[in-house]
Amino acid sequence: MSGFAQSATGGFPELTYTGALEKIKRAKHPYGTVSANLTVHQREGYVGVVLHKTEIAQLYPDKSVKLFSGGWRTLTTKRWIEEVLQANYHQSYGIWTVKGAWILSRYTWLPDTEGSTRKQWSFYDGITLGPRGGVRSSGSKRKISADIKAKSALAQDVKDYAASYVKHFFAGKVPAPSSGDCMFCAFSTKDGKTLGELQGAAAEHAHILEHVRAAYYVPTLLLQALRAQGLLPDNRPSIINDMLLVMWYGAPTDLRHIQAFVAGAMYSALAQFVARKLGLDIRTTRRDRPDLVDTNPAPKTYARKVRLDD
Repeated sequence: MSGFAQSATGGFPELTYTGALEKIKRAKHPYGTVSANLTVHQREGYVGVVLHKTEIAQLYPDKSVKLFSGGWRTLTTKRWIEEVLQANYHQSYGIWTVKGAWILSRYTWLPDTEGSTRKQWSFYDGITLGPRGGVRSSGSKRKISADIKAKSALAQDVKDYAASYVKHFFAGKVPAPSSGDCMFCAFSTKDGKTLGELQGAAAEHAHILEHVRAAYYVPTLLLQALRAQGLLPDNRPSIINDMLLVMWYGAPTDLRHIQAFVAGAMYSALAQFVARKLGLDIRTTRRDRPDLVDTNPAPKTYARKVRLDD
């Protein structure tokens, strides 16, 4: 026996309230390590489950659970939230992505009929499950349908924005980063948090949404998206960086042979980064938009410095 409280259905008993406290008690640090990037922390009145630096769950003494994505609606976040649910409840839970929206589903096995029942709720940060697994104060099926419809439309807007951004970039219409950039995107702290993020989740959502609605192609937004996808590694050369130098600063290098590849990578990075900021879960590939750039551009495209008044 490990000494942990047994979870409802197996999985990770450290992800129950009692099991997490036991894990923390045995640890050499003020927190317990569940997996490589997942830790449990004792807070005032609850235990927090932290993935990287984002608290994705709060475990309470009465066995209720509060869930969060923190804006990171990724497969990894989804997987660990499902592990939390599996550890705490007998019912089978899953999170499904439907046209960009997260839907929390609960399946209950009916032994007498050898069948099951299913309930669904729109996932939102702070959604709370009671000790028996029921979701507190959530929306109806009608609300779920409206949520899916709204997020599906927003997901398409995000993809269109990303595609249009890339087209403008390769047409020389996105200037190099400067003091004229959006201040909420451009200014950041030492730990990398932008001014927009410091304003809070709701303000950052509104800020990014305004860029999408207004088709505002902020240069530093592209840099943030590329870094988030690991496409601009520090102290290492990359073809993405070479392309930025060519388009923004007139570096005398002909990169037409990789233009389509770079355009696809930029599109995918931008779409996923903006979608995450808006609480969407979308999947993109460069094959989604084969028309991003002219496959045989004129050489002069790569021989000019972009002016801020273009």
